[in-house]
Amino acid sequence: MKNILTVLLVIIPGFVFSQQFPDVLTGTWHDPISGIYETWEKAGDNHLKGYSYEIKNGEKHISEYIELSMKGNDLVYTVSVKNQNNEEPVSFILSATDSVYTFVNPTHDFPTYIRYLVISPNELKAEVGNKNRSFTLNYRRID
Repeated sequence: MKNILTVLLVIIPGFVFSQQFPDVLTGTWHDPISGIYETWEKAGDNHLKGYSYEIKNGEKHISEYIELSMKGNDLVYTVSVKNQNNEEPVSFILSATDSVYTFVNPTHDFPTYIRYLVISPNELKAEVGNKNRSFTLNYRRID
Protein backbone atom coordinates (compact mmCIF):
# COMPACT_ATOMS: atom_id res chain seq x y z
CA MET A 1 0.00 0.00 0.00
CA LYS A 2 2.85 2.38 0.84
CA ASN A 3 4.39 1.80 -2.63
CA ILE A 4 1.07 2.54 -4.36
CA LEU A 5 0.72 5.80 -2.42
CA THR A 6 4.26 6.81 -3.37
CA VAL A 7 3.59 6.10 -7.05
CA LEU A 8 0.35 8.09 -6.95
CA LEU A 9 2.06 11.07 -5.33
CA VAL A 10 4.64 11.06 -8.11
CA ILE A 11 2.14 10.62 -10.96
CA ILE A 12 -0.83 12.72 -9.81
CA PRO A 13 0.80 16.20 -9.90
CA GLY A 14 1.20 15.82 -13.66
CA PHE A 15 -2.49 14.99 -14.03
CA VAL A 16 -3.84 17.66 -11.70
CA PHE A 17 -2.53 20.42 -13.94
CA SER A 18 -2.88 18.60 -17.22
CA GLN A 19 -5.27 21.26 -18.53
CA GLN A 20 -3.81 23.03 -21.49
CA PHE A 21 -2.42 26.48 -20.85
CA PRO A 22 -5.25 28.92 -21.68
CA ASP A 23 -3.68 30.42 -24.82
CA VAL A 24 -7.27 30.85 -26.00
CA LEU A 25 -7.35 34.01 -23.86
CA THR A 26 -4.88 35.70 -26.22
CA GLY A 27 -6.50 38.67 -27.94
CA THR A 28 -8.85 41.47 -27.00
CA TRP A 29 -12.21 40.80 -25.40
CA HIS A 30 -15.12 43.17 -24.75
CA ASP A 31 -18.18 42.98 -22.51
CA PRO A 32 -20.71 45.29 -24.19
CA ILE A 33 -22.87 45.68 -21.07
CA SER A 34 -20.14 46.87 -18.68
CA GLY A 35 -17.94 48.41 -21.38
CA ILE A 36 -14.91 46.59 -19.98
CA TYR A 37 -12.18 45.32 -22.30
CA GLU A 38 -9.52 42.75 -21.49
CA THR A 39 -6.43 42.29 -23.65
CA TRP A 40 -4.02 39.34 -23.35
CA GLU A 41 -0.73 38.98 -25.25
CA LYS A 42 1.65 36.05 -25.38
CA ALA A 43 4.80 36.84 -23.40
CA GLY A 44 6.55 33.48 -23.90
CA ASP A 45 5.78 29.81 -23.47
CA ASN A 46 3.05 29.36 -20.86
CA HIS A 47 3.05 33.09 -20.14
CA LEU A 48 0.43 35.74 -20.94
CA LYS A 49 0.39 39.42 -19.97
CA GLY A 50 -2.45 41.83 -20.29
CA TYR A 51 -4.63 44.54 -18.88
CA SER A 52 -8.26 45.50 -18.36
CA TYR A 53 -9.57 48.87 -19.43
CA GLU A 54 -12.52 51.03 -20.38
CA ILE A 55 -12.75 53.65 -23.09
CA LYS A 56 -14.09 56.98 -21.83
CA ASN A 57 -14.36 60.04 -24.04
CA GLY A 58 -12.26 58.23 -26.64
CA GLU A 59 -9.40 57.54 -24.20
CA LYS A 60 -8.25 54.19 -22.85
CA HIS A 61 -8.35 54.04 -19.02
CA ILE A 62 -6.45 51.01 -17.71
CA SER A 63 -7.85 49.65 -14.45
CA GLU A 64 -5.58 46.65 -13.88
CA TYR A 65 -2.57 44.75 -15.17
CA ILE A 66 -2.84 40.96 -15.36
CA GLU A 67 -0.42 38.11 -15.87
CA LEU A 68 -0.88 34.37 -16.28
CA SER A 69 2.16 32.11 -15.94
CA MET A 70 3.42 28.76 -14.79
CA LYS A 71 5.35 28.90 -11.53
CA GLY A 72 6.60 25.43 -10.77
CA ASN A 73 3.54 23.17 -11.10
CA ASP A 74 1.10 26.03 -10.48
CA LEU A 75 -0.73 28.08 -13.05
CA VAL A 76 -0.79 31.52 -11.42
CA TYR A 77 -3.05 34.50 -12.24
CA THR A 78 -1.53 37.73 -10.92
CA VAL A 79 -3.32 41.07 -10.94
CA SER A 80 -2.28 44.61 -9.98
CA VAL A 81 -5.31 46.87 -9.65
CA LYS A 82 -4.96 50.64 -9.85
CA ASN A 83 -5.81 52.41 -6.59
CA GLN A 84 -6.13 49.14 -4.64
CA ASN A 85 -3.68 47.26 -2.40
CA ASN A 86 -1.11 50.01 -3.06
CA GLU A 87 -1.11 48.57 -6.60
CA GLU A 88 0.79 45.56 -5.23
CA PRO A 89 0.21 42.34 -7.20
CA VAL A 90 -2.20 39.74 -5.82
CA SER A 91 -1.82 36.14 -6.99
CA PHE A 92 -4.47 33.47 -7.49
CA ILE A 93 -3.61 29.79 -8.04
CA LEU A 94 -5.44 27.54 -10.49
CA SER A 95 -7.82 25.25 -8.65
CA ALA A 96 -8.17 22.02 -10.59
CA THR A 97 -11.60 21.95 -12.19
CA ASP A 98 -13.15 20.23 -15.13
CA SER A 99 -13.62 22.65 -18.03
CA VAL A 100 -13.34 26.00 -16.24
CA TYR A 101 -10.21 27.92 -15.26
CA THR A 102 -10.82 28.88 -11.62
CA PHE A 103 -8.08 30.80 -9.83
CA VAL A 104 -8.38 31.11 -6.05
CA ASN A 105 -6.85 33.09 -3.22
CA PRO A 106 -8.90 32.39 -0.07
CA THR A 107 -6.87 34.91 1.98
CA HIS A 108 -7.81 37.88 -0.24
CA ASP A 109 -10.91 39.88 0.75
CA PHE A 110 -12.34 40.50 -2.71
CA PRO A 111 -12.19 38.66 -4.91
CA THR A 112 -11.30 35.24 -3.58
CA TYR A 113 -11.80 33.66 -7.00
CA ILE A 114 -11.55 34.57 -10.67
CA ARG A 115 -13.17 32.11 -13.04
CA TYR A 116 -12.96 31.90 -16.84
CA LEU A 117 -15.31 29.73 -18.85
CA VAL A 118 -14.39 29.47 -22.52
CA ILE A 119 -17.73 29.07 -24.29
CA SER A 120 -16.27 29.19 -27.81
CA PRO A 121 -13.14 30.60 -29.48
CA ASN A 122 -14.95 33.97 -29.63
CA GLU A 123 -16.97 33.91 -26.42
CA LEU A 124 -15.72 33.94 -22.84
CA LYS A 125 -17.42 34.31 -19.49
CA ALA A 126 -15.46 35.72 -16.53
CA GLU A 127 -16.81 35.60 -13.00
CA VAL A 128 -15.13 37.48 -10.16
CA GLY A 129 -16.26 37.15 -6.57
CA ASN A 130 -16.21 35.78 -3.07
CA LYS A 131 -18.83 34.00 -0.95
CA ASN A 132 -20.84 37.22 -0.46
CA ARG A 133 -20.84 38.88 -3.88
CA SER A 134 -19.76 38.42 -7.46
CA PHE A 135 -20.11 39.85 -10.93
CA THR A 136 -19.94 38.32 -14.38
CA LEU A 137 -18.49 39.66 -17.60
CA ASN A 138 -19.71 38.19 -20.87
CA TYR A 139 -16.83 38.81 -23.23
CA ARG A 140 -16.82 38.65 -27.00
CA ARG A 141 -13.54 38.50 -28.91
CA ILE A 142 -12.97 41.65 -30.93
CA ASP A 143 -9.55 40.71 -32.33
